[in-house]
Amino acid sequence: MNALPEGRAFATSRVLCKDLGDEAILLDLETETYFGLNEAGSRMWKLLTTQPTVREAYAVMLEEFDVAPDELE
Repeated sequence: MNALPEGRAFATSRVLCKDLGDEAILLDLETETYFGLNEAGSRMWKLLTTQPTVREAYAVMLEEFDVAPDELE
């Protein structure tokens, strides 16, 4: 967990996020690149953009998902 930044992640104004239940789609309006996020990816995105730090988002993911710490990192 030493490699996790203490700062907060955020999306630029050119990135749209559309929630689709447990999944989400991210669209970069400038490049028209999009990413489909599954349940885990969608939850991570929400945590990364709402928690005070990336480290805190990581901690919540460890509590909510059955994943090894090094795999999540």
